[in-house]
Amino acid sequence: PAFARVAYAWWQDTLKLGDDPLFDQAAAFAAQVTFENRSYSELLTATSGHCGSFDQTEGAFVAADCTNGVPEHAGLLTHPAAMKQYFSNLAFRRVKWVQETFACTQFPVENAAEPTDVGGLAPYTGLYPFDSVPGLDTGRIDFRDTSAVICANCHSTMNHIAPLFAYFDEDGQYTAEMSVPTPLEGSPLAQLSDYLIDGESLAWRYGGAATPTLPALGAEMVADPAIAECAIARAWNWALGKGDVVEALREVPTEIIADQITAFAANEYKFKDALFAVFTSEDFVRF
Repeated sequence: PAFARVAYAWWQDTLKLGDDPLFDQAAAFAAQVTFENRSYSELLTATSGHCGSFDQTEGAFVAADCTNGVPEHAGLLTHPAAMKQYFSNLAFRRVKWVQETFACTQFPVENAAEPTDVGGLAPYTGLYPFDSVPGLDTGRIDFRDTSAVICANCHSTMNHIAPLFAYFDEDGQYTAEMSVPTPLEGSPLAQLSDYLIDGESLAWRYGGAATPTLPALGAEMVADPAIAECAIARAWNWALGKGDVVEALREVPTEIIADQITAFAANEYKFKDALFAVFTSEDFVRF
């Protein structure tokens, strides 16, 4: 029970979701996956049992299914707590939360070897074609604007993900149509043409498989080595008493945790075992 309580509190902090019955469900699910030594990948792929609760007195988990209308669940990617807490224009806060929580980096996250001059004060550095996101000639929002920062440096990636999260309303309930506002006059609801030009597919990363659904997105994330590395980096900083990988800029060099990452992947991403490996590593013991 002691470990379960600690894991629960840590996940509240890590997910930035807690102290509310709905928000606590997300932390309870993540802590249960951890406590029961299940695969970390379930956080992004689980189809049931992720809206339960945790009894802090008894140190016991109670699993329950989420009932927010999602056609097919995908762990925390479809959890009503995260969708409610991070409601925003065009669902961009939800994308930011997913990226920073599970990949441990801030946007922009995809950088070309050679930047492209797009006529602005700075070059375009993304991997997607610059015109994969709309300008005012193809949509209602100008993501090709170059008058100050190059919006597409972040949005070329974000806009290929965000439409998947745009179907959750302000209460985290899934709807048939997009239910997030735009920053346009009158706050009209978003539509796909606000994000991408015709013919563009949704995807986790440039060159990866198309992700037309949130379960497909979760599967692509699980296959991304950055997700496993982020999990171990968070475990490492937890053990060594350091701050958040992203917010406190407490990045962990890959070579420091390479052995733990390899073992984590080889062990079917069992996070409890990974934590044990970190807390018994030579670096922690010396610390």
